[in-house]
Amino acid sequence: MPNINDFANEYANYIRGHINSPTLVQDIAAKVRGLSYTQTGQSISYDDAKNIVNGIQEILNPAVSSNGGKLKIAEDSTAFIAMVQAIRKELGLK
Repeated sequence: MPNINDFANEYANYIRGHINSPTLVQDIAAKVRGLSYTQTGQSISYDDAKNIVNGIQEILNPAVSSNGGKLKIAEDSTAFIAMVQAIRKELGLK
């Protein structure tokens, strides 16, 4: 069974491979919204969705902390950061 880190890795890799897709934000948001718990079948919680997006952020730019504090941002990671912020907004996460 995949865990939060597995999903974060999968989606981070998807973002890397589809960074120029005009529907990337919506695609990732739909993937996260479509997740459900194996045992109950219920959609994942707000906190789990937030943890997945935080994990994506940490994978794509480990220099940005999960609480949004910027430590150091490499120039080549700005597109990834913008995508993660847009995904967070699309999912209604803070």
